[in-house]
Amino acid sequence: MSTLNVRLPEALEARLADEARLARRSRSELAREAIRRYLVELERDRFRAELSHAAHAIGEDPALRADALAIAEEFAPLEEENTREDHINKDDPWWK
Repeated sequence: MSTLNVRLPEALEARLADEARLARRSRSELAREAIRRYLVELERDRFRAELSHAAHAIGEDPALRADALAIAEEFAPLEEENTREDHINKDDPWWK
């Protein structure tokens, strides 16, 4: 594992130290987790921006828009089938 030295404002370092004590974890462990989560968030935001840009491009191009709508129409019956009340098992939700 590599080492990274970071200068923190005193108030932020105090918050980090307090949290480390309360969580019974090291400051380094908390900082690693915070950096990992932040990088995941940045990647997710970048992906969403790229997806949004692509969606706008498809919406502005008549041929691409027609293709996308045709594909959506092909999947509509499947979507309706999977959202029917009699098809949903409320005792075993999909998210379990």
